Amino acid sequence: MAKYNALLLEHSSWQGPVKDRLATPPGSPDKGDRYIVIATASGDWSGKEDDIAYYDGSAWQFITPAEGWMCHVDDEDKYYKYTGSAWEEDTQGGSGGGTDYLTWVIKTANYTASAGDGVFADTATTGAFTLTLPSSASRGDTVAFTDCKDYCETNNLTIGRNGHNINGNAGNLIINLNGAGGILVYMDATEGWRYLPDG
Repeated sequence: MAKYNALLLEHSSWQGPVKDRLATPPGSPDKGDRYIVIATASGDWSGKEDDIAYYDGSAWQFITPAEGWMCHVDDEDKYYKYTGSAWEEDTQGGSGGGTDYLTWVIKTANYTASAGDGVFADTATTGAFTLTLPSSASRGDTVAFTDCKDYCETNNLTIGRNGHNINGNAGNLIINLNGAGGILVYMDATEGWRYLPDG
């Protein structure tokens, strides 16, 4: 089985979803929970306004956003984009991130994707699983994914090739880095799906 190390999503414009935008840390967070920190932050989040806070199971960790980053805020069911100085609602539903042609879904267990799917892959909730590519593919078909809970190093995500090559190899793609993500675009019968990691 072929293995590819995916690049960290922190270098991409699209980030995994966050649960909410808060100024105060929640009382009983679950491992992998993510939030946008807003003013005026307090407690463990003090001084971390605009950062993405994520809980690693024992403490809060923080990611400083870069201009152009985008993410979905689940509690509001809205997309936000970081302008370089603040998070602002993206009223175009995330189209500024270059993935407006994708339909994004959250998955925690084995799932067979259709062309045009974007998958928020959550391997933290129920464990490792397989994201299977479409059995029938045409040139230009696209499937995207992201490790939305930063947990693929512990629980790998397998991209099942479903009879097609991936990067010219007859093997599944194993995603084993936290925060990894990317886009797979179908080319032809020889190359199959070309994997374009975020970064």
